[in-house]
Amino acid sequence: AANVQLGDIPAISAGIVARERVAMVSLGHDTPTAGALESGGLAPLVPGYLAGRFGRDQQVWQVESDDGRALEVGTLLQPDADHSDPLGALGVVIRPGGVVLVAAEHAKPGKTMAAQEKGRTSAVRLVSPHSNQ
Repeated sequence: AANVQLGDIPAISAGIVARERVAMVSLGHDTPTAGALESGGLAPLVPGYLAGRFGRDQQVWQVESDDGRALEVGTLLQPDADHSDPLGALGVVIRPGGVVLVAAEHAKPGKTMAAQEKGRTSAVRLVSPHSNQ
């Protein structure tokens, strides 16, 4: 809400940004979904609300932070430290351990991006496609 009031996030995009930054926990379902049963009871790797968010051919990759810190789920990946528009993000952290969803055109080993969280920006590097897609 504060980012909308400050003008950092357009009001029309607030819902999308909020969904990207929530924990990957399914709320309000007493019975597992078919997808959860197929994956051994775990939530799907890419949540449904991120389907197509970074393009039709988005990919799941592993990243490493240049400063070695763990990235929080929901951290947006920007082209560089000078960019902060959520709608211009190239990807987002979807799981602990550096698992990210990224636009296919940027999915190359060694590609660097800026991870922005809690007022800090860290350089990150794409390492390899995630093995459990």
